[in-house]
Amino acid sequence: MAEKVCRNCKMFVTGTACPLCRTANFSRTWKGVLYVNDPNGSEVAQLLGIKAPGKYCLWVK
Repeated sequence: MAEKVCRNCKMFVTGTACPLCRTANFSRTWKGVLYVNDPNGSEVAQLLGIKAPGKYCLWVK
């Protein structure tokens, strides 16, 4: 089964609402995976505006 991604913050979600932005706006069409452990120490996370650790996609439809 395809994983779902929040369209607002691009975080992978397993429940019925996104834990970051509290919305239920999901997509199953995405590309690229990024794991962020330390958003403050990651230049990529800062460039993408990621503030919390987790699994993110790079592009979502």
